[in-house]
Amino acid sequence: MESRRFTERYQENMTANLKSFRLRSMFGPIIDLLNNIGLVAVIVFGAWQVMEGEFTSGQTCTESLSVHVWFHLKS
Repeated sequence: MESRRFTERYQENMTANLKSFRLRSMFGPIIDLLNNIGLVAVIVFGAWQVMEGEFTSGQTCTESLSVHVWFHLKS
């Protein structure tokens, strides 16, 4: 009785894990790409602001680092 219940739960867990891995393998690279595009956008905007004299290079580095950290906390 217990052995059968354990086997059923094990199969359900394995199926859920496989589905999760499949979804991560499909969408993980897309999410990473979007994160990197966002980081590049922040760096480009910061560089433009530095050239305009609105930001310092330290502010640009701080903002890009905070965006980088925020993206990694979300994933």
